[in-house]
Amino acid sequence: MTPPRSRTLRPIRTPGHRAHLHYLDPGGTEWLVAVDRARSVSFESALPAREIPFYAGQRHTPGHYWAATTDRMVGYESFLESKWMKLLDFDTDVSAFSAQPFTIDAQDDWGAWKHTPDLFVRRRDGSALVLDVKNDDQMTVPAVTRQARRTAELCHRIGT
Repeated sequence: MTPPRSRTLRPIRTPGHRAHLHYLDPGGTEWLVAVDRARSVSFESALPAREIPFYAGQRHTPGHYWAATTDRMVGYESFLESKWMKLLDFDTDVSAFSAQPFTIDAQDDWGAWKHTPDLFVRRRDGSALVLDVKNDDQMTVPAVTRQARRTAELCHRIGT
């Protein structure tokens, strides 16, 4: 199903709560979809919404994982993310997954925010899962917990 297309890739700023998702379809076309229309988008087929940086001396270990589930290369930002991909690839309930599937551009009670989740998973029953991969030692960092809460609330609004 083709999602409704926006005339602009910048959401209109309005007071109160709002959220849009920016993504690239498999052909590389940019889309901006309101969160209430996101259920109709096949994010498991999306190209990465942002570049994964590669440079000498970086702390993370980016690379590419060949996903048997999707029969394509999927980029990852860290060793931990690649391990999640391997787990997803062997999970018989998973039909597809993608990395950096969309960028959230939203506003809530804490203000405007942007975030690109690490993984989008489509299950065989049609349900979806959005994953942010974090080391255990980061789970008590206030910025990380706030981001997790915001993303979870948004996914709940979408119905994932």
